[in-house]
Amino acid sequence: MRGARRIAAAGLVAVLAVVSVAGCTSTPELTPSTGMATSSDAVRPTSSALITPVTPNGLLTGPGVTATTVALGVLVDPDRDRGFTDGVRLWQQVVNSTGGVCGRTVTLATNGTGGVPADPAQAYPVIGRQVLGLVALGPADPGTSWLDDAAADQIPTVVPSGADAQLGPDRPVVVGATAGVQLINTLAYLAAQGTLPDGGRLGVVGDGSPESDDALAGLRWWAADHDVDVMVRASDEPLDGAIWTGVPVVVSLAGPQPTGQVLETVPADTMVITGVDGYRPDVWSEAARAAVDRVVVMTPVPAYGSDQPRAADVMAWYQAAGGTAPGARLLSGFGTAQVWGRMLLDMCEDADLTRSAAWRAVATMGPAPSDSLFGAVELSRVLGGRPATVVSALARGDLDAPAQLTPLTWLGAAEDVERYLTQR
Repeated sequence: MRGARRIAAAGLVAVLAVVSVAGCTSTPELTPSTGMATSSDAVRPTSSALITPVTPNGLLTGPGVTATTVALGVLVDPDRDRGFTDGVRLWQQVVNSTGGVCGRTVTLATNGTGGVPADPAQAYPVIGRQVLGLVALGPADPGTSWLDDAAADQIPTVVPSGADAQLGPDRPVVVGATAGVQLINTLAYLAAQGTLPDGGRLGVVGDGSPESDDALAGLRWWAADHDVDVMVRASDEPLDGAIWTGVPVVVSLAGPQPTGQVLETVPADTMVITGVDGYRPDVWSEAARAAVDRVVVMTPVPAYGSDQPRAADVMAWYQAAGGTAPGARLLSGFGTAQVWGRMLLDMCEDADLTRSAAWRAVATMGPAPSDSLFGAVELSRVLGGRPATVVSALARGDLDAPAQLTPLTWLGAAEDVERYLTQR
């Protein structure tokens, strides 16, 4: 039975990857929708594909599941969204236009639409307890938030990234590489390129958030291993450009404003590393925007425009759906929802569409195919306090590119990143 489920899970990945960039003969007809750019509230199938209910005797169902639909909630901090919700909706379109899941269409309940408050904390009581589970992108600094409420309610919640402290049982399931792992991968790449030699210097600006602290822990471990001197500054400290003299790389583990200030103050030959949250040319000064080509952005999935096969497939789906303005998190949203798709297939195979079955799927599913958007994700590792995957990607700032990012690498991992996980 479990082997059959692994085959079924692989089948979903194959279904989601049938579009090729070279040709569209196998592309199901998708209704063009400005929702790909503005996040509409459509929840119906977007093609004429016939979906025949699959309701075996003894099928167990719970909240969010009817004879014809499976409802998932989407809760995203609006300021962080940047295409994430569009990616989830695109996954919904693809799944529904190719037969649904377990003979059911996928419906989405999203904060900020249909009379639901835009603030995820206010939207959670409206959405969270009415759906099978959640696809989410929480606040940059979780603290005490609606994520805690979801954990207390034992609602399966899948998020794309996070910190080591967020890993463990009965918590939101982090499907991508954690912040510390992503930064170790990035530093290893720069070292291999000769940009950050052993015995050199490295600057850091952190904001004290959980993900910032997690990334800083990974950075300190890597730096100690490579005899790299680390200069740390808090994001609320005044930044004097003189402190960065002779520093080839400065890492900004902070939001867009501090990252923009770093760009304004570092020497013209210094590279700035940041995450998707820190990379916001739309709110930067002209001086910071002029230096955008020196910014390298860490991402848990390949950036839009990548020729990585699964990323290219999703971009073809996006274009077929009428999308024209991809956000930096479009592929992340699609990939996170796709993890829910694999869970649903396992649950359907067990004839159990309940929240407890979703948690069992997290614990028992095998790894995703290695060419998936997040790599060979193995969710059970999260329950044991380890990242579900150790691969991540890089992009370079580019104001003229889609999503204002140019892909720099496919998914990859530092050779010693697993050693970090055992020593941290």
